[in-house]
Amino acid sequence: MILRRAWHRIRPALRMPTMADALPVAEVPALGPDGHLHHLILPGYGLIEAPFERTVERFGNQQRANGRRMSVVATTSDVAVALRHLELRSHPDTRYVAVDLGGWTAVLTNDTHGSDFHDHHNWATRSVGVRVIRVVDKVAEWTKRDGRRRRRSFDAWIFELYGLDTEPIRTVSSSNDSDRWAFHLAGEPFPIEATFPYDAPRPRDRFTRKQLRALIKAIGATPLTERVLLNAPRFALMADHWGAAGTASTWPTYTLGQLDDAGFMAFDWAIRALRTMQDHPGYASTAVLAMERAISYQPAYEPILRDQLARARRIASRT
Repeated sequence: MILRRAWHRIRPALRMPTMADALPVAEVPALGPDGHLHHLILPGYGLIEAPFERTVERFGNQQRANGRRMSVVATTSDVAVALRHLELRSHPDTRYVAVDLGGWTAVLTNDTHGSDFHDHHNWATRSVGVRVIRVVDKVAEWTKRDGRRRRRSFDAWIFELYGLDTEPIRTVSSSNDSDRWAFHLAGEPFPIEATFPYDAPRPRDRFTRKQLRALIKAIGATPLTERVLLNAPRFALMADHWGAAGTASTWPTYTLGQLDDAGFMAFDWAIRALRTMQDHPGYASTAVLAMERAISYQPAYEPILRDQLARARRIASRT
């Protein structure tokens, strides 16, 4: 009933002009026809132990040592605007949405394979000066392609608490890594963990969504569930950018509506290739194959990848 009311509140805003119309985002659904969030919106997030204003002011405005420039795009009380900000998937530039949870602030990202705070907790602890939790709360997703049922993602429940020195204080995780479950513990346990079934015979039963959310609540934070997100009072739209001010990224992007299309496959192969050329140019021949595959899925990528493809071919010819 709560989700149904939230959907009726959001649906008109998704169809009518809003502040999000000023953002370069195609009109694609972050909510499905059943009113549930797209599976890439909420698989992981950060929890920052600071109120909304402090988090937005400090985390949302910073020059990172790795060259990223963070900025606040807008603040809003409209959850539809926040969802639209996350609909565009981009790399290496990243979009964020801060969610007001009272004494804590949650942060979602537009990571290409689903929201995840894995690269950002260090910057959050340094900029805001508080503890930060990285949460992964993800149930396996399946899709049908070529008439066959295929796994889109694997189950994972991860709790990582970081202190002011950016070092991990406590880590508990249970995840399915390509059909092999792994369970991991590190750091001193919290009292509530004495009630968790860490001695269960199967690793997958030792730490589940139930225990993950109970642990988050035990230290005073609120798990960011679909209901909590849709009914949050305030949001901040943030973004980071690589390179000089005023320059635009030439890397390809895609929207959530293109997830199951050839456009997503093209994007995925293109990003793999560009990452390879950025970090490991010695593997140029691999990048060539990936870019050629991306163009085969989406010919419109040819002008975007043309220069990098020529560079990769030159490097590959010398090795």
